[in-house]
Amino acid sequence: MSHQQRHDRYTAALALLGSPEAIIRLGGALALVELADDWLTDETDPQEYGRRKAQTIITTLCAYICSPFQLAHDYERLMGDQPQGLPPQQARRFRAEKTELAAEAQVRGRILTEIHDRVRWEPSDGGQPATNTAPDPEKVTAGLWSHLRFDFSGAVFFYPVDFTQSYWGAGANFRGCTYRDQARFTRSIYGADALFDRSVYHGEAFLSDSVYRAGLA
Repeated sequence: MSHQQRHDRYTAALALLGSPEAIIRLGGALALVELADDWLTDETDPQEYGRRKAQTIITTLCAYICSPFQLAHDYERLMGDQPQGLPPQQARRFRAEKTELAAEAQVRGRILTEIHDRVRWEPSDGGQPATNTAPDPEKVTAGLWSHLRFDFSGAVFFYPVDFTQSYWGAGANFRGCTYRDQARFTRSIYGADALFDRSVYHGEAFLSDSVYRAGLA
């Protein structure tokens, strides 16, 4: 596939990501994920060139995750049951907002799943990863995206976050995030700075059995 074709795919995916329809936004996000994989696995271009192109896509996906979503501020209200005795118009609005919040949570949650699948480390010997113990960075194989930079600073996660067994080779920025649901970061490896400070956790958070090879905040 030519560079121009990939550029056209990138432009089209960005347009989908800006759609008012959640299912179309998800399609745009998945198209970007596929394109990043293509750049990183294409052996016809210099490796660094493919990395730069993939990094642009990662930055775009992270920016989407960090972008404000107004209904997230009403998380507690919308995650509960519909209040009794609401007038019909308010009841319809409540149901519509609840559906919209759930749809956007599905889009953003799926993006995190795709990222997790590509930063997840595996044992180099092909065996099963040990549980309840920190990994040995010398005995694992990093994920396809593990060498890229991820900046989720300031994100409001109104859906579960699962980055268990991740390898963040270029570090990860989760500074100032808000977690409305569970957050799992256990058995992860951070090859550069890991930033978690100034974050707020409303649900359970798991960060044990991890390896930090640089700064931790």
